[in-house]
Amino acid sequence: MHMNASARAPHLVAALDLSRVRRALDLGGGSGAYAMAFARAVPGLVVEIVDTPDVVRLTRRYVAEAGLQDRVTARAGDLRAGEYGSGYDLALLSAVCHMLGADENADLVRRAARALAPGGRLVIHDYVLEPDRTSPRPAAIFAVNMLVNTELGGNEPRTTT
Repeated sequence: MHMNASARAPHLVAALDLSRVRRALDLGGGSGAYAMAFARAVPGLVVEIVDTPDVVRLTRRYVAEAGLQDRVTARAGDLRAGEYGSGYDLALLSAVCHMLGADENADLVRRAARALAPGGRLVIHDYVLEPDRTSPRPAAIFAVNMLVNTELGGNEPRTTT
């Protein structure tokens, strides 16, 4: 996953105007590939990653190997609960939303938005299906994977009767 994210991260960075971003939050940042790409692209940019304790141990190793530990930090946290801090110019949700159901995503987006400074931006980077839920093909195949391997991800919200 780190190799794939490292290959995709520069493309996302190139697509964004980061000229006013000095402090960023990467929610569910995994290995730190996107956070490190942001830090490399913008001198002085500081990025904080939030992920599970097991992942954060790996994240810190990747960040140290890249020599970016002075500008990219990682802390353990639960994306599904609590607040993330405040004053961020940018919050990134990359490859996170596909794991959650609609209600969880709405809550996640609200809490991520509260972490932003005035004028800050929330960036959601993920697979997106067309309304027919069958295309584009890579997203549809990925949605099946999420349907099989997560409780709500890649599927419509479940209802009870």
